[in-house]
Amino acid sequence: MKNFELSVQNGVNNQITMTSREFAKFFDKRHNHVLEDIKNDIVEIENSGTECALFFQGATYVDFQGKERPEYILTKQGALFMAARYDTVMRLKLIQHIVTLEQKVLDQQAHIIRILRESEERMTELYNSAEKEVKLIKQASSNGHSPNHQKALNTINDLREENFRLKMRNQSLEHLSNGK
Repeated sequence: MKNFELSVQNGVNNQITMTSREFAKFFDKRHNHVLEDIKNDIVEIENSGTECALFFQGATYVDFQGKERPEYILTKQGALFMAARYDTVMRLKLIQHIVTLEQKVLDQQAHIIRILRESEERMTELYNSAEKEVKLIKQASSNGHSPNHQKALNTINDLREENFRLKMRNQSLEHLSNGK
């Protein structure tokens, strides 16, 4: 199987995508021929009244000479649509790769959700602990006892630090889950 990579692109609604160059390399076709095929398909798709952006989006890349060249971003549907015109075995490999990638994305999202839930549980534990400390301090103060202010300050500082760490981790995870 040729080496290529479908990816999750933020610019195309977090869909699985590949470039027309990657597609051409995978199917061992010249990129200019793939571009022509896509252009012809776009005309037919638009004439049928279907939204072309569901399949292809125009883009550019910089070649080895530093020149900007045209390419297309193919959504999963676009890659499958284009693959229909080529070799059956390669089409099967493309479909298998897409299914594998989709499962990886689902696994990553499940992992992120699990970590976010664990973070929420940890925050709940910390807040419950702080609430108990505050009650003890208030109780000690109301009984005329001198509260342990340093212990309260330490608890509050620990909570702030933990809250900051969890927020940073959750932001990183949200960033990953959004495909950025």
